Amino acid sequence: MGMERLNRQYRIHEFAALAGVTAKALRHYDRLGLLKPSRSASGYRLYAESDLERLEQIVALKFLGLPLKQIRRLLERGAPPIAEALRGQRAALEEKRRLLDRAITTIQDAERAMAPGTSPDADILRRLIEVIERQNHLETMKRYYNEDAWTKLSRLRREYTDDLRGSISDAWRGLFREAESMLEEDPGGDKAQDLGARWMRLWESTTGGDVAVRTGLRNSWADRRNWPSEMRREWDEFKTGKIGEFITKVLAAQMKKYYTAEAWAGKTALDRPEIADSWKALYREAGELLEEDPASEKARELAIRWLRLCELSTGGDAGIKEGLKKAWDDRQRWPLVLRQYVEESRVAEIAAWIGKAIHELRKRSGSVDL
Repeated sequence: MGMERLNRQYRIHEFAALAGVTAKALRHYDRLGLLKPSRSASGYRLYAESDLERLEQIVALKFLGLPLKQIRRLLERGAPPIAEALRGQRAALEEKRRLLDRAITTIQDAERAMAPGTSPDADILRRLIEVIERQNHLETMKRYYNEDAWTKLSRLRREYTDDLRGSISDAWRGLFREAESMLEEDPGGDKAQDLGARWMRLWESTTGGDVAVRTGLRNSWADRRNWPSEMRREWDEFKTGKIGEFITKVLAAQMKKYYTAEAWAGKTALDRPEIADSWKALYREAGELLEEDPASEKARELAIRWLRLCELSTGGDAGIKEGLKKAWDDRQRWPLVLRQYVEESRVAEIAAWIGKAIHELRKRSGSVDL
């Protein structure tokens, strides 16, 4: 009798009743590839009792708050251990619990302060608004990350708070204030370089070296004009554009060691925002042509513009060009943030392709001075 039941197959409504879920949920799990039943000759879904174990795993993980797409990946062969996902989910839930605990405590303070005939203390109300807004901010930020990256970011945020007794957002605001006060400093000076080192350490603490987390952070910052108004106000106090330019120069100044004093002075004098913007646009364009033949007309046209921009960027100075070459050849020892940028922006791949395009251009023109 037991063997007969084990081998029995159930239509969807029968299996739903057996498992304590709805037929609608089973259809949804089928569409997502979470729980794929067999099919009868007529196309009806057929479930075996062996499907119960998989369904129990799905229901348990869903109860813990994991999104269905993440559950599917976890249950697929070769996926990361479920224990690792559970640790990450626990960190995310603990982060949410801390925010809820803060909100409850603040509300209780407000209730105690609101004795008959009195008004709550302004500081209590301010903290209450802050807690509620922080919860809303987290929900806004979440949309810029995939599920795994958000789980990792939540864990990193928890670890940072536990280690330093302060939030990552507060730490970044502190660095932004400091950077804004130093906009007139020499980016290559000791003071600015110390700031740059701390900036990079905080970036590493914030991202944990994870590519997906870094991508989410960059996407969210690039879209900050579309943040809710209360979130934008937190950063509106800063000259974010000028700070960004300054930090870029601070990081770039770490390349100073590859140049003679004369070449570095010349390079610094030639550094202008419009040239940097032109390089960004040209890199994007080259990145879209990586599948193109380096000897093609499109590649030839881009190579000509690349060489012209090189001349504009260096002023044709041989010392600056030599410094650029030394820096590029030593890129494996660049600061972490710069190495990450090279990796994620496919700079090395683009540079290799444009090198071939320039070689084809020179071969075709018979000139080495193009």
